[in-house]
Amino acid sequence: MVALGALLPKEQVFRINMQSLTETFGQRSLNAAFNVYTGPTYKRGVMPWPFAVLAGDTVSFDWNLGDFENLQYDFSVYGPNGFYRTFKGRGQEPEPEVHISYEKNNEGKATGRLKINCYNPAKSSLQLDVVDNAYSSFEEKG
Repeated sequence: MVALGALLPKEQVFRINMQSLTETFGQRSLNAAFNVYTGPTYKRGVMPWPFAVLAGDTVSFDWNLGDFENLQYDFSVYGPNGFYRTFKGRGQEPEPEVHISYEKNNEGKATGRLKINCYNPAKSSLQLDVVDNAYSSFEEKG
């Protein structure tokens, strides 16, 4: 599963792409349900937005930045098995880009590790904190 968020300043929208990937389980992959919640800065407050994504497909949805107080967007994305992503920011500032993917070995199989790529288009520096809130007691067996 993947949920990618992108600020599109020219269109004045924030887009979330939700995918149900088939790379790991192939034909046994399942469809996925995502629930996106807008935060309190949305014109109608906290609102649920349910989405269903077929295995191997992508569903995209755009939210108008003008519908958020002071262009401050705030989204929480929930999916199966504890999947969670959050996107917060201001529509008028360059946003850092964070791309998360699964690391693969030479045979193209997932290793169980995440690969994190970051890009900061702003002139000021940013701090990125990566916190393991769920699997900190996991021990890798060599």
